[in-house]
Amino acid sequence: MNRLRTFICKHVIPAVEAFFFSAIDCVRDDLYEMGLRFSFADYFSTISLGDLFASRNDTDDDAWLTILVAVGDCELGGGWAHPAQGVIHAVRAGDIFLVNPLQGHCTSCFGDALASRKMIAIFLSDSAFKASCISIEVANREGLQRWVPQVWRKRRR
Repeated sequence: MNRLRTFICKHVIPAVEAFFFSAIDCVRDDLYEMGLRFSFADYFSTISLGDLFASRNDTDDDAWLTILVAVGDCELGGGWAHPAQGVIHAVRAGDIFLVNPLQGHCTSCFGDALASRKMIAIFLSDSAFKASCISIEVANREGLQRWVPQVWRKRRR
């Protein structure tokens, strides 16, 4: 998990920030001002890694955007789909998607028996978000000192 977290922090989040900084910076600032800092990678609490997908349209109850990273090869299928919009994106290893989890999404079937494709999702779970809000509220009400991590990555503007 430490190697995966390092990869996400060093390569994925900077790539997302390079293209979407203005879209995510104000939300991150709001989260930081509220005292909500999440543990896995910068402003995300959870990661999932999957390689077997049912091509079933679903939505997620994440607190805000999800970053999706494709690793590994898949010769046939394995696209990233938005069925309501009628769009399937061809996916290559190394592709990074910024996803609205509240919109229906899925993968197309992995039609390749030798596929090594894995999809990594980095997100802020709704449960973690609510737990942080409640913890801060209780800490403020009871006069408790909040835990603040010792090292935070310097922000770039």
